[in-house]
Amino acid sequence: MTVVARRTRRFLTSLLGTALVASLLTIATPSGPAKAAGETLVTPAATRIVPSSSNAALSDDFNIAGYLSTDTLLTTVSLTGHSGTTFSIPTTTGLTLGFGYSSWTGRTELSFTGNQANTNNALDSMTVSTGATSGTAILTVSTTLSAANTYYYAATGRFYQAVASSGIMWTSANTAATNATYKGRPGYLVTITSADEQNFLNNNVSGNNIWIGLTDKDCEGTWKWQGGPEAGQTAFQATNNTGCNNTTSAYSSAGTTNVYANWCGGEPNNSDGATGEDMAVTKWSGGTCWNDLRDGNSSNVSGYVIEYGDSQAFTDFLAGNMTIAVSTTPGTIASVTSDLLNGTYGRGQNIDIKVNFTDPVNVTGSPRLTLDATGNDNGAVATYLSGSGTSTLVFRYTVLEGHTDSDLNYTSTSALSLNGGTITLVSGGANATLTLPATSASESLGGSKNLVISTTTDAPSSSITAASLAAYTTSASVSIPYTASDPSTTIRSVTAFYSTSSSLTSPQQCGTTTSATSPNTVTCTLPATNTTYYLYTRATDAAGVQEAAPVSADDSIILDTTAP
Repeated sequence: MTVVARRTRRFLTSLLGTALVASLLTIATPSGPAKAAGETLVTPAATRIVPSSSNAALSDDFNIAGYLSTDTLLTTVSLTGHSGTTFSIPTTTGLTLGFGYSSWTGRTELSFTGNQANTNNALDSMTVSTGATSGTAILTVSTTLSAANTYYYAATGRFYQAVASSGIMWTSANTAATNATYKGRPGYLVTITSADEQNFLNNNVSGNNIWIGLTDKDCEGTWKWQGGPEAGQTAFQATNNTGCNNTTSAYSSAGTTNVYANWCGGEPNNSDGATGEDMAVTKWSGGTCWNDLRDGNSSNVSGYVIEYGDSQAFTDFLAGNMTIAVSTTPGTIASVTSDLLNGTYGRGQNIDIKVNFTDPVNVTGSPRLTLDATGNDNGAVATYLSGSGTSTLVFRYTVLEGHTDSDLNYTSTSALSLNGGTITLVSGGANATLTLPATSASESLGGSKNLVISTTTDAPSSSITAASLAAYTTSASVSIPYTASDPSTTIRSVTAFYSTSSSLTSPQQCGTTTSATSPNTVTCTLPATNTTYYLYTRATDAAGVQEAAPVSADDSIILDTTAP
């Protein structure tokens, strides 16, 4: 998973219909309460869900942290990239659905407000329903402190602010918009470049006859956007007026649309007596389309919309993406390995084998892995031990009398069997694919490890004499006292290991003695780093059988070379 801390990124929100009362030329910059320090958004790792899944739970959750309990957050969730795939949020206690949204289910986008705890509960409950075909969906969650009348639309990555100002002229609205800033980015009269963005405004901005940033004041019949990244782009070119003659006469609405336009029927027509019409409004006369108006003909104008966003990042908000692979073959096995060191293992020793899936899986029952060790009628089988809910399952094989193997591996690519149990995806619940890597592949158990099984003699054992080992040392060279024994032969060597983790992650060999005497000592040379080192020993007997690596340390010692 990914943790985003005070991350800056463009994003969009749904506009609320409540009007923001502003003066003619001055817009109050949207603001919220004082921010808490250290806000973070944890983004889940990629997951897979089979096509046509209904309300599949995600393998992990988005999580927001660091805001005050009194903060109201504006959170937007969007899902893009895959036809027919939607998300739903069943837990909505304490949340307010954004204006223009009528449902929490079957969505590709949704905005809502609420405190951090209730928002996290909603994100934890989120499910995904997938389309019928394979592909990739991107689930995006963004959050910031909520500011009045300012919202986010994920498809464009921009903020929008609805401004109610009855009768305002286009030139005044344009000046006010270009003087406004939000989250570090300048504003401009809204540019509408797609039907989806238009629908967003229709659903979330109240009022009619709303000024937008489109005008042909510089060249009659050539309608261009005035601000933002789209500044200078031609949205519409009138057919019978292409020479910039700045006529004030009415003309036909016929023309060519570049990118997107949403004119009402018969518009634009420049029809306003001797002055012409050089500015545009949306939501004309209670509808959802555009009309051209004269700047001074604003008696029916209810306000305008400021858009914020460009190629630069916003400040003070968080956003993150989760990739969802919609695949008919999710939950495949990527590799098989073991944390044991390469060496020889004997009767009674436990060999823990890790089967790594591409996606988190749930396990019921006792699936098992058939191994290729020979010499016993009971066979060599590793039985499921742990890992349900994660992408790594652990299977344990206990070496039986008579088993031998020069390089332990599973028997075939179909050696993993359910044995009456199940292995299913956490996301969606589909059956995982149980095909193992080829036995000759580097991703196989035999390819990744060299574990020798020999029961010609019982395994040796050793342990550190904890009572004789000091708790602290000022020298990186440590003499470790130990005892070692073997039930049927002599000890050939004892090797010391250390790890800086109590779980013995990435153990390192630090010294060896070839003395058969016990008790005895082995010198361990530690790194010159002051920290706690977790220690253990492994004995090898005269037959070459090596003691299995332990699951916990025999003892620990603190290296401290710094004078007080």
